Amino acid sequence: MKTICKLINKITFGKVCFGWCETKEKIMEKLTFEEMLQKCWETSLGVTKLAKLYQASTPHGLNFMHCVFRGAGEYATILVNCTSEGKISVQTVDSPYLDDNVIHPPIQMTQAESEQCLLKAGYSDKWSVVVLRSPLYKVIYPPLYIYTVDGKYIAVDSTNGDNVFELY
Repeated sequence: MKTICKLINKITFGKVCFGWCETKEKIMEKLTFEEMLQKCWETSLGVTKLAKLYQASTPHGLNFMHCVFRGAGEYATILVNCTSEGKISVQTVDSPYLDDNVIHPPIQMTQAESEQCLLKAGYSDKWSVVVLRSPLYKVIYPPLYIYTVDGKYIAVDSTNGDNVFELY
């Protein structure tokens, strides 16, 4: 049975599709890094309106995302997972997560843009994991896209991508 795509904007994740589509499944696309992050963020805010992002990570292929949020009270840490199909799972922990600075929106560049900066800087596209985080360190970093490339951690500054460097 055919459906008019513009009537199912929610299913298409904001993408506009004109004309006829054979099934809902055909128009469902794999979620991007940013779309999975948005779903995780919205989910954490459903646990507590005080939720703040610490980090988001995904393997190469972007099949799922794991996010860590600062919560409040008995929900001191909120762990949210999202698949590229949009399936969500949530776990709360009653102790705080202390490894990162909070990341405040908006994030200036997309993961795809950061990957292009990584390649432009001469690194391989054979990365295994990317983590968006602002690590606690003696230097205050802006949010970084940190790629695991050949056993090394390569950071891309999310503000403009000009600063690409190895973390030790």
